[in-house]
Parts: sequence; structure tokens; C-alpha cells
Amino acid sequence: MLERTGLTAEQTAASAWVIDRAGRRFSGAAAMNRALTELGGLWLIIACLYDPPPIGLLEDAGYRWFARNRGRIAPLYKRLQQSRKK
Repeated sequence: MLERTGLTAEQTAASAWVIDRAGRRFSGAAAMNRALTELGGLWLIIACLYDPPPIGLLEDAGYRWFARNRGRIAPLYKRLQQSRKK
């Protein structure tokens, strides 16, 4: 799959990627918003919030923070799910 997309393992490990039908590549928050755009409906409206520069910049920063800390976040999420089952 990586060969076909031209992405490296390092790129895909660091960030989510979307490649649209036109071959345009989106990474990070832009990729998430592109995927929401494809879903349409309410998701399309949410994705449109990415376009204004202040919001898009905040989303990009939030995505980078989350990507750097996902190893710490996943165990917290798992504990939260387990505590809800009790």
C-alpha cells in the first residue's frame, strides 16, 4: 500500500493521511476534515469549520499534540472504558 501511495512508513506513523480521487494528499487535521467532507451531511458542516485560518490553525496544533501524545492517551481511554463497565 505504501508504495502505491508514495508515502513512507514514517509519514504514516506520524500522521493520518487521506488521498482524494484527484490524487491530492492531506495529512493530520486536514486529512480528518477531508474524510468528514466525504461523509457529507452534518459531517460536511463540521469539516467546513477547518477552512477559516484561525480555526484551521488551532485544529492543526491540536492534531499535532494528540499525535505526539497518543501513546499516553490510549491507556487513559482504555481505563475510562473499563470504569464505565463497572
